[in-house]
Amino acid sequence: MAEQKFERAPAKDRKIKHITSNDTRVRVVGVVVKKEQSSSSIVLNDGEENIVVVLPEDAMFSKANVGAMVSVFATVLPYEGGVELKAEAIQDASGLDKDLYTKMYTILTS
Repeated sequence: MAEQKFERAPAKDRKIKHITSNDTRVRVVGVVVKKEQSSSSIVLNDGEENIVVVLPEDAMFSKANVGAMVSVFATVLPYEGGVELKAEAIQDASGLDKDLYTKMYTILTS
């Protein structure tokens, strides 16, 4: 029997305002502004807008502290006429130069 290969779509760097239901996987960098234990979710702000990120694992939830800058790799899900994210991975981004990242993002998406 032939082995099936599963290829996952690459995560695209996005600002929150540019995320649409047509996106499959995205990477968003931002600051955790709210944490909701009851829904195992956070609210992430990229300096312009907020988005809800559902964290399906307890380990992810414990890494996401309010005020922390994080990088989130996530699947885009439709939600109440907009979108929310379901995290696949979350990384500490406290060492990231936000101004340099913003310049790089602008150049790459122009």
